[in-house]
Amino acid sequence: MDKAQVTFVRMEAPLRVDGSNTDFARVTFRVLHGLLGFEVPVLVSLRHYDEADAITIARSYLHEQSATIAAATTSWKLTDTEKAAKVKKA
Repeated sequence: MDKAQVTFVRMEAPLRVDGSNTDFARVTFRVLHGLLGFEVPVLVSLRHYDEADAITIARSYLHEQSATIAAATTSWKLTDTEKAAKVKKA
């Protein structure tokens, strides 16, 4: 399977999230994998990190969350045989 391409798109800072007294940086990444493409915003607290470090911290958060999602959806993965059995018959 080909690797997904994950690229930095933009950072918006400072911004305030509703109900919070903390400023955040919103770091957005674009994920491309074959025909699948989407953008992922990651919020980084500027109370704990400088704007200069926000992209590095957001990359780490994205990696951690992606690993968590992968683990949570392991049971969804189909084998090639299972996928083949679901192909529409003409």
